[in-house]
Amino acid sequence: MGEEVFKRSTLERLGKRLRDEECAESKDLDLLQAYRLSYKDVISEVFHIVDTTAKSVCDSAICAFRIKRIDSIIGKLRRLRGKLELNRMADIAGCRCIVKTEREIYRIIKKLKESGLQVDSTNDYIKAPQDTG
Repeated sequence: MGEEVFKRSTLERLGKRLRDEECAESKDLDLLQAYRLSYKDVISEVFHIVDTTAKSVCDSAICAFRIKRIDSIIGKLRRLRGKLELNRMADIAGCRCIVKTEREIYRIIKKLKESGLQVDSTNDYIKAPQDTG
């Protein structure tokens, strides 16, 4: 998780405060920012692997990565009150790859798995479009 070490209990308490308090305290926002940034190096490494792999399958592949915004994290904690804890939020950081055909995405996934990179989830927006874009 990067240079900073976040104990499970620390994240549980932070998530509860962020979820339950009407207005988050500055120290909690600073801690959440440090937690978000602890993903920076890891997601950068993963992005490099995904981008290189995708370009080897399809040179027009568009790849990107992101770290979830603070307001999105807090909103999700509040929206899923009691169903999700900060220390179990799996989408704090992620990579995305856009290609022209489904065949290309399946080839990329296969190559990523063969490389040893753990692929936790994929979304097929052709078969299951989202109303958010």
